[in-house]
Amino acid sequence: MDTESENQPPSADRVLRRARVLAAIAHRGLIEQDRDRDRARGVLAQIRRWIGNEGLHGELEPEERARIESDVGALGAEATVAAVWRFEGAAVLGWALGLMQLPPHDRVNDVGAVSTALAVGGSLPEALRAPTLRSARSIDRMRERLFAIHWRVVEQRLRPGTIDLVAFARTAWFGPLEVDSSMLVDGDLGIDGAPIARASADALRRVTAIARERHQAINWLNGDDPIYSEVDVST
Repeated sequence: MDTESENQPPSADRVLRRARVLAAIAHRGLIEQDRDRDRARGVLAQIRRWIGNEGLHGELEPEERARIESDVGALGAEATVAAVWRFEGAAVLGWALGLMQLPPHDRVNDVGAVSTALAVGGSLPEALRAPTLRSARSIDRMRERLFAIHWRVVEQRLRPGTIDLVAFARTAWFGPLEVDSSMLVDGDLGIDGAPIARASADALRRVTAIARERHQAINWLNGDDPIYSEVDVST
């Protein structure tokens, strides 16, 4: 597996390879849910060929390789869901490459938009043959923002209640945190137009999953660990 030196942020080329692999893994999860097994196997064969044609085998981690090599129907429910959520990490890396914008923290990314931005299933267009990353400051600010969101949803699950997130962000011992008005409803993190304390259990689970995946991707971009699956996302 290709790696960079520990604590060294990955190159733009590496970010693009990892983003495309994450998207491929997410597609692998999607086809696992297809009841037409013959059609799903056909799509899986296309994914495998694409990975080979695009030279992405070296970016696959052992568990990712196992998922790609497994037959349709062999992943299991937990692995399938985990694979599909990789679209959120792929989107963060796509954002870092300047290819797309991220939707709000309580909205999942559009599968088609992420796949198109990363040329999943096709060859790299000329514009992506020499990728570049957003500025280090932009990535650092996004990291602070995604950490703040992930911390807040985890805190809500552990200790339900209301927080003045703006005031907390200024004074937190592990801060200050990056918080802006677009994240907030009545001074706290908003979910589906209401403060997080009023979010349903299903909505809180959804936003927690989004937050974790995005946090992992941005920490990997920071160089926290060259191996994506080993990146720490504790809050």
